[in-house]
Amino acid sequence: MRSRHALSVMVAALSAAAAALAGCTGGSSGAEPRPLAAALAADPPAFAPGAGVTLVPAFARGTARIEPDVGPVTSGGRYQVGPALEARTYRLIVEDGAERAEAVVRVPFAYRDAIRPLDPPGSARAQHVAVGLGDGRVLLATGSANISTFSWTAELYDATTGTSAATGELRLGLAAAAALRLADGRVLVAGGQSNFRDREDLAAVWDPADGRWTEPGALAQARAGHALALLDDGRVLVTGGAWLGRAPGSVVTEELLDPDAAASRAPAGSAMIHPRAFHTATVLRDGRVLVAGGLNSFSGGDAVEAELFDPVTESFALTGSLAHPRGSHAAVRLGDGRVLVVGGLDAGWTYVAEAELWDPDTGAFTPAGALATPRADHSATLLADGRVLVAGGTDVDGKRLDTVELWDPATRAFTPGPVRLGARRALHSATALPDGRVLVVGGEDGADALRQAEVYE
Repeated sequence: MRSRHALSVMVAALSAAAAALAGCTGGSSGAEPRPLAAALAADPPAFAPGAGVTLVPAFARGTARIEPDVGPVTSGGRYQVGPALEARTYRLIVEDGAERAEAVVRVPFAYRDAIRPLDPPGSARAQHVAVGLGDGRVLLATGSANISTFSWTAELYDATTGTSAATGELRLGLAAAAALRLADGRVLVAGGQSNFRDREDLAAVWDPADGRWTEPGALAQARAGHALALLDDGRVLVTGGAWLGRAPGSVVTEELLDPDAAASRAPAGSAMIHPRAFHTATVLRDGRVLVAGGLNSFSGGDAVEAELFDPVTESFALTGSLAHPRGSHAAVRLGDGRVLVVGGLDAGWTYVAEAELWDPDTGAFTPAGALATPRADHSATLLADGRVLVAGGTDVDGKRLDTVELWDPATRAFTPGPVRLGARRALHSATALPDGRVLVVGGEDGADALRQAEVYE
């Protein structure tokens, strides 16, 4: 936050500028007026997540306006603009008869690189689902309170006000389920582990209109450790998984779920080539899905070859191979369409520091820097400025982490964050909010599930 001293300095500077500009009218009768002039400042000098800036114009004569978004202004006035998630350029135009002067200020977008605690949600949760609704609210559902008690509750957490409200309850308690937001704003939760069985075929849909859950159908195969991907036509691709008491990758099937038709079926084309669990499924800009990493008990431990699912042919085909096998990792689609794969561990419980970039133009993975701390069960979130925030997880000693790292696409390098999470945590959720902030909720610290929320901003 700008200090009073800094604000006073800026106001004084603008006052001095206005005084200097006043000389443009000339000091005595008959003196020729100096050329028209203008000055424009922004306070603070950059947009922060969820925050606007104040534009302050200075000029001595004539009429003026600020473009875009503002319109007519007076000298010394204060005009709010933003918030914005990208840099914006504002132009002050001053006119007096045939004379015209302009001043320009470019206001960048910049994170504060700070973590701020929020009021806690209603329940402690780890291995839960968190789905942003696009309006600053996040649906939190399912999860484990401890090793044997799974939650059937759901709540709406408002990251703007830091408040939580209970919503509909699921039929049974779940952990390690998967979830995504459908095109019409509803939320699908599918699969997971329950208190009653070691795996579930549940497919439940939450409707924001009434806060209720319905079960329009069920998965063809009960599974946990699986992945969901929303296709452009509204269907959901379900891949892989495992369950307690069985080897990772034991679920060899994939299926296409239609939430509206209450039907699930196998794809019509070729099947997924490698069974896998604890993998990622990333929707690409062209609608295909990159399935990467995971553990595969049928091939000896790891599924290093990635696959592409084509929703038109409903077929899987091999693409590039990871240099470092990994499961329980994270994958993020970048703004240019490439996919960053971060962290994880292999079947030998070796933690992976090296990140890799998959390029849709070449189908190949290339090195993308290394984490300062190898980790698994972490989160990785694309920030509004193009960087990727990696937070929490477990380290090579099995300890939970409170550190964050930032990956920069310009340098392909990770930088340890200047701040830490409010608690050590793994198996938490990190949700990108519409204003650019990232909401981090829950997780477990090695002993208990956490009832805690904070935002990176």
